[in-house]
Amino acid sequence: MDILIASGQPNLRFSLEVLLRQQPGLVVVGIVSNAESLLAIIQAARPNLVVLDWALPGYSPVEVLAEIKAAEHPPHFIILGKELDTSQVALDAGADEFLVQGDDSPTTLLAAIRRARSSEEAPDQDAVEAP
Repeated sequence: MDILIASGQPNLRFSLEVLLRQQPGLVVVGIVSNAESLLAIIQAARPNLVVLDWALPGYSPVEVLAEIKAAEHPPHFIILGKELDTSQVALDAGADEFLVQGDDSPTTLLAAIRRARSSEEAPDQDAVEAP
């Protein structure tokens, strides 16, 4: 699974990169520090999953999600936020999962990635042909 990391926090970017590069089957295809770079890399690298810091500098995360989710085959989004109150806003904007930075463990993030991978690999119900 190709993953893009997007965070304005250098320590968070580094921690995520180290964690994800150690996992079999996960490939970090890019690391960005602002919303403008995020949009460009998504178009160029076409990741399956974006781990997005809700406080990413640049555009509003709601606008970023709306723009990317409007694409034909958008990536899955796991949002990392500092406050649980933000979770419903993120999910309503198109996030697939919301995790609280510092409260949720790396194990929780890896479980969310496994769920995203499973949904990627599951057959599309609309694509199943009738006999």
